[in-house]
Formats: sequence, C-alpha cells, structure tokens
Amino acid sequence: MERSNAHLQQQLGKKDEQVTVSPTTTMDTLPLVSPPPSRETLRETLPAAPAAPDDPVRRPTRRHRWLLWPLLAAVVAALPLLPVEVWLPHMDLPSDDLSSTADPLPPLIPADVPSFLNATCLDSERRFPLVVTPVDPSVSIERVSEWVERNRDIVTGWLDAYGAVLLRGFAVEEVAQFERVAMAYTDRLDNIYLGTSPREPVTNSEFVFTASEFESWKVVPMHCEMSFLPRPPEHLFFFAKEMPPDMVGGETPLVDMRAVAREMGEATRAVFERKGIRYVRAYPSARSSHPLDKYDPFKTKSYEAMFRHVPSAASDAAAVEAESRRQGFTPSWGPRGILKLTHETPAFRTHPRTGDEVWHNHLGVLHSAAWADEFAHAARHLRSARYAALSWLFYALDALIHRGLFGEAFGQHVTHRGGEPIAAEHVWHVRRLMWKHTLTAPWRQGDIILVDNFRLAHARMPFSTAGKRRLWAIWAKPPASLE
Repeated sequence: MERSNAHLQQQLGKKDEQVTVSPTTTMDTLPLVSPPPSRETLRETLPAAPAAPDDPVRRPTRRHRWLLWPLLAAVVAALPLLPVEVWLPHMDLPSDDLSSTADPLPPLIPADVPSFLNATCLDSERRFPLVVTPVDPSVSIERVSEWVERNRDIVTGWLDAYGAVLLRGFAVEEVAQFERVAMAYTDRLDNIYLGTSPREPVTNSEFVFTASEFESWKVVPMHCEMSFLPRPPEHLFFFAKEMPPDMVGGETPLVDMRAVAREMGEATRAVFERKGIRYVRAYPSARSSHPLDKYDPFKTKSYEAMFRHVPSAASDAAAVEAESRRQGFTPSWGPRGILKLTHETPAFRTHPRTGDEVWHNHLGVLHSAAWADEFAHAARHLRSARYAALSWLFYALDALIHRGLFGEAFGQHVTHRGGEPIAAEHVWHVRRLMWKHTLTAPWRQGDIILVDNFRLAHARMPFSTAGKRRLWAIWAKPPASLE
C-alpha cells in the first residue's frame, strides 16, 4: 500500500513533464503509469469529513406532521373571535370629502302636540323621527285617527320637519286599525306596486301589503319607496304587526336623504347632476325554470308579479308593453320571455312641499354592489362574521357578473344616462354618506310609522328568530305636482 501511494505521488508530481515518443520507443521504455485509485482506496487514504453540526431548523418528520392539523384547526376556530371590522371595508367617510352645508334642526318637541299625546324625537341629534305616545293607556288608536283626520296640516308640518311620525304605545292589532290611520291622513292611497321586493296583499284590506317576502337572511338595501319611478309615492306607512322578542336584527333603518344631498362631495354631486341615472331591470316569466332565471339573485320577481294589476299580464304581451310605457319604461323582450325595462331619471329631486333638494333614486338598491355593501353594513351593525362572509361573496359576484359577464344580461343594473358606467368611487362615496345619516332602532310590536317618502329612505336588516316577523306596508299615490 505504501509503495502504491508513493508511486501515485511521484506520477502526480510529473504532471507538467512531457513524454517524448520516438520511433525507437517501445512499450518497455514508456514511463510506468498506475491505474487511478479506486473509491475504496481514496476513502481509506483521505481524512474523514468533520461531522456537520446539528441543524436547528428541520422539516417535520412524518410522525410529527400530524401536529400541523390541530394547529390549523385552532387558527380557523379563532378567526370568528377577531373583531368583525377586520373583515369589512372602511365605512366611515372622511370629513374633508363632504360639503360643509348643515341641515337646520327642528325643535326637539313641536309646539302643536294635543294634550292627550306626548311627543319627542327618537334621536335627539338627528331629530328624526318624531315619536308620539299616549299620555295614558286609555288613549286609543281610533282617537288618534280621528284627530289626525281633523288636523292633517299639523301632521304634514311634523313630516316636513322630522321626516317621519312614529305612533308608539297604542293597542293596535287589526289590519283595519292600521288602514284607518293611513286613510285618516290621506285620501290618496294606492295599491299598484311596481317596486322590486316581492310583496303579497293582506287579506281583508284594500291597501295593506306585506313589506317584503324576502328570506330572513337577505338585506333590503336603502331606498325611498319606488324612487326609480318617474312618479314615486308621496308617503309610506309601516305597521309592526308581529315582532318576536327573541328576534336579532330585523330593524327598518331610516336614512335622511335631504342630509345626503346637502353633504355630498362637490365632485360626486357634479357627476350625478350632469349624467343622471339609467336603470336596466330584467323580469323573467313566472313559467321559466331556466337556472339563470331561478338562481340569479338580482331577479327578485317575475314580470307577471310586477304587473299583477294588469289582468292579462300572463297572456298578453301587448298589454304589458302598454303598461310599461305608461309608467315611463322602455320595454323589450329577451330570450326565454324575459321582459327588459330601461328608463332614465335625475339623481336628485325637489321635495314637493318644502322645495329642498333630496337624493332620490334607486342606485342604492339596483346597483350591482348594493347587496354586498348592505351585507357589510349589516355585519358591522349585528357584529356578525356570517354577514361579513356574505358581503365578500356578493362582492365577488359583483366582480364576476357585472364586470366580467356584462351586467345588463342579469336581473338589474344601474349606469349613467346612455349606458356610461358609474365610477366605483362615486358609488362608494354615496353609500358611506347614506350610512352616516342612517338611524337604526328596533321595532316594538304595534308600532305605526308615517314616512315622508321624499325625505327619508328605509331599508331592512336581516334577522333571525324562532318566531315570525310580520311588517305590513301602505303607500300613497305620487304628489299631485307629478301626476
């Protein structure tokens, strides 16, 4: 072994020497070159490599990987414990984005309240609505109705000042009592409903309908009643027929649309004043079973339900078209018998009595992001991770349908006049401004509220209850100035 190593070193030391081969050179005269050493020889010859230090970071072995699953489950279980705001967009509107114009505040208590009633504002800062209660339990709702009928001017003055009058603490149980209050205030009640929510008439009444037949988990975004119409109702009435004590949510928020118009940022206001609003709504046939008609969340009712006041709506397309044009819509028919209605309106309106400018349209309901925004609002109000998740689901649906697949192919869409898209920052500005001027308070069973539909908007929070929430509605005809 020693001879082999010495010979190897000798040959390696001669690596720079040249070997000259001549014609007389033979195999016996060539220098001796040993074969390369084997792997075993090198392993025995060279010193062993030093041992590597222990690596403090090692990939988990197979027997340790099962610990990752409980850790992941713990992280997922902890997510709902985080504040719900973590999952929501920033909803507060910076003050420098607002106009400095402020609304004049009415007195906390009006001077012309009769002696058998008490009155004060439900919200002393916003000063709406005015809450009217009996001075003692003997005061009946029938007596209130008689007084209202004789003093309509006083009630109108309250509506002009406070936006709504809430009758609370009276024994109201029957549909006739509710209808009597509405008829005491106005002779101009209406039962033609052209709104977007599914509604059903209440038995034993000519003018009373359910407020909405939407499932309890759904939101009804903020809007003035039928404000997308060229001639919307002047007044609106709600009756809390049944409000279970265990109900969570289910409020009817009120929004001051006069304040929204006055505080709107100048850039957003200028765009809406110049470009207005264009509505596109699609109503499938009640006979359609197509998945795009059954599962599109933005198709809320059939055209037969929309025009239920037209006796031949289910069989006479010409009658439906004629009624559509009479209401100010441009009708057209699409695949599967879908009725498409388009029309344009201003974004602002003038109050028919006070002359105030109000934000008065259905952008808050019919825009593609409306449900997503309102689920986010409900999540913050109810501290609910469930509704936060629903908001992100509908934001994704908005991006997929109305941006990737063209919104006008689906149930509802809102643009500027001529089809120009509304900038997202302007929609978001209006939405946050409406939230700023929203009052959300729980119902009490038996409540009746009279709403100035040209001053206050309303909405519906989703709710959960083991019982049944029943809210009834009446609306009036348009102001005489619009007919």
